[in-house]
Amino acid sequence: MKKKALTLLLAVVMILTAAFSALPASAVEDSSDNTFTLTNYDTDTVFEISTKEDLIAFLTCGKDFGNKTVKLTKDIVLNDTSSDNWYTAENVYAFTGKTGYTFYGTFDGQGHEIEGLVIRNTPASTGHWQKSTGMFCVVWPNAVIKNYTLNGFYIESNGMSSTAAIVGHGTGSLTLSNVEVRNGVVNAINSVPRDTAFAPYSGTGVLIGIHLADGSASVVNITDCNVEKSVTVKSNTSDMGGICGGLVWQSNYPQYWLTGSRIQPLTSDGSYPDPIGSVYCNGNTTYLVTDGINHRFGGEFTFSQKDDIHEQINALFTEDNATFNRSKLYCYGETAPFVTVEGTQMRNDGAFRFVGLVKKPANLTDISSLGFSLKVGETTAAVQCWNVYESIKANNETIVAPDGYYYFTFVVTEPVENTSFDVVATVTVGEASYSTTLYTYVYTSAQS
Repeated sequence: MKKKALTLLLAVVMILTAAFSALPASAVEDSSDNTFTLTNYDTDTVFEISTKEDLIAFLTCGKDFGNKTVKLTKDIVLNDTSSDNWYTAENVYAFTGKTGYTFYGTFDGQGHEIEGLVIRNTPASTGHWQKSTGMFCVVWPNAVIKNYTLNGFYIESNGMSSTAAIVGHGTGSLTLSNVEVRNGVVNAINSVPRDTAFAPYSGTGVLIGIHLADGSASVVNITDCNVEKSVTVKSNTSDMGGICGGLVWQSNYPQYWLTGSRIQPLTSDGSYPDPIGSVYCNGNTTYLVTDGINHRFGGEFTFSQKDDIHEQINALFTEDNATFNRSKLYCYGETAPFVTVEGTQMRNDGAFRFVGLVKKPANLTDISSLGFSLKVGETTAAVQCWNVYESIKANNETIVAPDGYYYFTFVVTEPVENTSFDVVATVTVGEASYSTTLYTYVYTSAQS
């Protein structure tokens, strides 16, 4: 797509001083660096996690952190994931009970990474939400989980009802934002099947095992999340989904928002699982919303499994449906988003560039427009990119674009300290246009 050179905020930069993210150090943690404490739990509103020991303490403390915020301040390495089947090693650290317990605060990873999470869970109680497995076993209404990467993990449940990498069982409104999941396995062994008392609440997923829309109208907001093909999801039941193992509606008008996300997990045979594993209904209309498009599933339901609605929802991710006047959702499997903002890269002269990722179309000429919308203060500029790259340079090393994607970039020179940039990446392929949700970056010279 080499049409002309772009002069506004665009330059060719091949040697940069920082990659997208630094690899976590494998050094032994110094316990003197621990920052997580519950001494003043009742009065403190912000808690920090900076070591492996801090993370273990947080995930096993049994507190709900309602109206409180937990922040990651560093990358955390729980186990070395460099070898094949690393999670089977004799000395691997594994959680064998509940993690996250009942959480309804805010977990903010601040862009950090958790590597080597291992959970092996068997049921210890009888309630359906107690039979949940995930980094956050149970999440209550209005919880927010955002801004971190789960890289290298093994989540195993045996005889549980709901299992996922992030949220085992979610209830009410829930936000998952800028969560990246890669290089891991979700494995539900002897999962509770549909024909038991727990049938509506049984499911295995990657982001969410089961979500229960209970009480007032619930909004589940999944924004700018990325689940890579390096994630495998397994279950002995059919209630298995790449996004969520099952949706349970016990309220009127629940809404599910999917924006700016790329979700591509695989099953053990290399295929894509259904996006949603199952649907149970007891209420009125629900909405599935993606990138501003409402897809309404109407009717008054009695509490039962709804295979027809389940099929309609999953069909949205694979095909246009003229019967229901619904268009395909470009966020799952091979139809994952055509465009994303990957992040920023710094130069040693103070300049930096934004880096986008665009999915390769059948023909490069199908892309008629590609670029960024940039807002600084009250000023907005549209930046058109005329070049795409199969690889870019960082720290004098070549970074190859993921299979099936191109990089595209633009450079900001002489940025002013503490300037905030609001960026949206956009692409037009044929007659269809796609855009990301808002990406905000604050420039500081200390990052150079």
